[in-house]
Amino acid sequence: MKNLFRVSSLLIVIGETLLASIVLFFIGFFSEDDPLLLKHFFSPTILMGIVLSLYYGLMSGLIFLLAITIISFFLYKPLPYRELLWNLLIILVTSEFHYYWQKRIREAELEKEYLEKQIYILRKELFFLKLSHDQLELNYVLKPFSLRKILEELKERLLKIGDENQVMEFFLKILLQNFQVYKAVVFRRVNDQLTVLSSLGDKEPQTDDVLLRKALEEESSFYLTSKVLQHLHNHKIHYVAVIRVDVEGEVYFLAISDILFVNLNKEVLNYIHIIFSYIVEDLVYSKKLREIYTGREVPCGFNFVKELYKMAELYKNQGIESSLVFFSFDELPETYSYDLERTIRKLDMMCILEKKKIVLFLLPFTSIIGARSFSERIQKQFPALKLKTIKRVEEKNINQYIDEVVCNADQGIAFPS
Repeated sequence: MKNLFRVSSLLIVIGETLLASIVLFFIGFFSEDDPLLLKHFFSPTILMGIVLSLYYGLMSGLIFLLAITIISFFLYKPLPYRELLWNLLIILVTSEFHYYWQKRIREAELEKEYLEKQIYILRKELFFLKLSHDQLELNYVLKPFSLRKILEELKERLLKIGDENQVMEFFLKILLQNFQVYKAVVFRRVNDQLTVLSSLGDKEPQTDDVLLRKALEEESSFYLTSKVLQHLHNHKIHYVAVIRVDVEGEVYFLAISDILFVNLNKEVLNYIHIIFSYIVEDLVYSKKLREIYTGREVPCGFNFVKELYKMAELYKNQGIESSLVFFSFDELPETYSYDLERTIRKLDMMCILEKKKIVLFLLPFTSIIGARSFSERIQKQFPALKLKTIKRVEEKNINQYIDEVVCNADQGIAFPS
């Protein structure tokens, strides 16, 4: 589909460019000396070349120039080399503006997409906070329970656990204990085939179920309300809710066939959807991170190394800069950890390495210049921290940066070129 769209876009560009050449020819048709109006002081040919190359880029400008060159070969004696070369120069300059402008638009779109994902993560965090509070009220403070703590422990284990079936089995236990989900199945779609990862009561996905087919076709999540179920009690309905999560092109489904009746409502299913998407996202990235950190201890938390991976990918694919700022300390006051978290942006990440006496910050979408300003502000507010170095995020493995910083400990502050 994407290739078809690209081909159609290319044909549109070529068609509009050739059409512009033909229109220009008919405009100057009655001028015997200068049919393409190339020799005018303010040439429409130059204006047309500017418009096409600014809007479509270099390819469109060159196609336009090639078209008028071919036409000029038959209409002009001798061929107006000077005017054609001047048109080429204008097209090259304006195409450069098109390139840089499109690059800035792409960077802004990627930053917006990343920020939207961070907002979504923050939304999930707020749901977790509410859910933990509800559980606290439900148990009258007699059975202390923290869903957030369980999931945080799971994330740290994801870098070591290589079996996604175990992760999904743990997830279904959470649903059974906290939402009274008695029957459910988790599966992943691979090449239009559904692979079961874990199940609670159910063993295989019921592919003929109406709700599951709807979720597969419309690429969304669906559930049946209690009112709808009352009208469908004579019909063969297997699933009451199907939740779909898509992360980095990998699609996972949670199909619930039996849940406590009072929990079959939008609020509870939103909780389940958020927990499921939270686990799936971390599971997908943990597969990639395990390939990087095989055989070595991960010095920072899961969230830190996950965001470092994302920023390295953005720099590799789009050239968008992010920075790592390293500080050293002799003794770190107890309040610094809390105060530093309150000082930095929600977007930024922090990691404290007690043994190596290093504090490092990951600053997404921040260039080296911005990282220097950040380091000056931190040193003013926290005198115990001394700037060690600033690194541009290019590699995905945090151990490479730490090893380099430790090896160059006696060489003073270093900045990337």
